[in-house]
Amino acid sequence: MTTNRTPVELQNRLEITEAACRLFLELEHLRQVCDCDRVHQDEPCASCVTRRKVHNELNKELGLRPWNWILGLWKPGKPYWEALMAAARELRLAP
Repeated sequence: MTTNRTPVELQNRLEITEAACRLFLELEHLRQVCDCDRVHQDEPCASCVTRRKVHNELNKELGLRPWNWILGLWKPGKPYWEALMAAARELRLAP
């Protein structure tokens, strides 16, 4: 039995708004203050819980599909991370 699946392609062009930049910078701050790696816990730390909510808001702001946020697109050095950081610098929201 064969399937006719269409491969998922990332958007080539994102419309990055100031709100998206602010959400991204909040997401980055929460990533940096995360305690989960430093202390072994059974539950995620407070910053991780908040980060998931901010992450969801950022995906909605950018108009991305729900499955895009599990692809590791937001790690430093990845294309979406680089684009959002460049936009935040351009808007003078980030150093």
